[in-house]
Amino acid sequence: MARRFRLYNKKRGGRATGSQRIGRWGEALFYCAFLLLGGVALTLIILTMLMPQWRASYVYAESTAKVIKVLSPYKNQTEKSTTYCPQILIEYEVEGVPYTAIAYDRLRSGYADEQRAIDLGNRFEAGKTYRCWYDPDDPHQVVLLRGAVWWVWLLAALPAAFVVFGIVGLGRTFLQSRTSRERRAVLAGRANRMELFESQQHELPKLPTVPRDADLKNSPGTTLAYRLPIATKPSWQLFAAAMTCLCWNALVAVFVTMAIRGYLAGNTDWLLIGFCVPFLAAGVWLCYFLARQFLITTGIGATRIEISDHPLLPGQEYELLLSQAGKLDIQSLEILLVCDEEATFCQGTDTVVDTKRVCEQMILHSEKLQIQPGLPYESRSMFRVPIGAMHSFKASYNCVNWKLVVRGKVDRWPDYERSFPVIVHPKVQETGRKPVPESNSNGQSATARVLGSDLA
Repeated sequence: MARRFRLYNKKRGGRATGSQRIGRWGEALFYCAFLLLGGVALTLIILTMLMPQWRASYVYAESTAKVIKVLSPYKNQTEKSTTYCPQILIEYEVEGVPYTAIAYDRLRSGYADEQRAIDLGNRFEAGKTYRCWYDPDDPHQVVLLRGAVWWVWLLAALPAAFVVFGIVGLGRTFLQSRTSRERRAVLAGRANRMELFESQQHELPKLPTVPRDADLKNSPGTTLAYRLPIATKPSWQLFAAAMTCLCWNALVAVFVTMAIRGYLAGNTDWLLIGFCVPFLAAGVWLCYFLARQFLITTGIGATRIEISDHPLLPGQEYELLLSQAGKLDIQSLEILLVCDEEATFCQGTDTVVDTKRVCEQMILHSEKLQIQPGLPYESRSMFRVPIGAMHSFKASYNCVNWKLVVRGKVDRWPDYERSFPVIVHPKVQETGRKPVPESNSNGQSATARVLGSDLA
């Protein structure tokens, strides 16, 4: 009897890939970890800080207290810090029953500066009456001050972001899993039909500096031969942006808190404030970048590229299928075949990577498109690789990378760009299928040949 799922599925040829079901479960567990971690931390903050603050502001009943004596600040000393808490000895009545307690505030009772704690306690004079608020469930719990404390909300923002990220990730995983069964059926049928086709293909010679295309043609398309993988998945870009934003702003919040507490204590540290300003500006920019990346990832649907054959050969014509999902009003959508030449060299003690775009060929340009949910926009087009194009190349310090780039301008959304790498193989002769030498009697570089008249 066959197992319900396997850890590894043989996809095509000799290459093994991970099970999609295991991948879905792994992705779900990853988001669950964020949700659990953020949920536990947020719950603790709510129960120990936000809830007492809220009860003191909205649930506690009002009464009148008489100050008996202003005590010396309570010293709370730990290995890392020492704080001082104002102490006011008061007496008050609850429904005719007298109570005596030491009170001040529920959360803002710890100060690093002892003199500030003394000054705050001296605002209350012995023998005078002041308003107080007590807990109806426990009248011994009483405060003389109440109100919101801003740093508690700042502290709760970090675990709340973890919770939102976990919920959004789980929702995305669930939505993808609902359509995965139909897609797997189509892929399986397409793969079965293509096995014989692959065995009859002419194998191109393997060259040492030409990258392999095994990772680019291991996924069959639903319409054309291959579905190209995207260079960087938007979800990972969102995760990286979220982690960078959270870690950076959490660190900045520590220094900003120190600067504000020093200012309120009367010990303004202008050097610390000046140090915080550029880092705070960078944190604001990271929040903007995270919001923009979130809109691109969640608002703009998946982009899919299928191609009729691979690897590509100079001078050959190929068919392309573009599928763009989402609920979008697109101003313009275009597909480009581009080639980037990259050189790595040492400049002093630094390693510099210089990239130059040497070819950019328009394949498709569409305007004023309206995409509805569940009905992705699809377009099929033909393109030809330039005859004199330099083939894909990869060495220790130089490489030539070809890719298909999808660019979109969307109403009320940020513009987006998604890349799909392809391999351009050297031109082969009709007899023997051997590569044509790339020598040039004029000594032209690869870049010059790509930019030659053949691009037209």
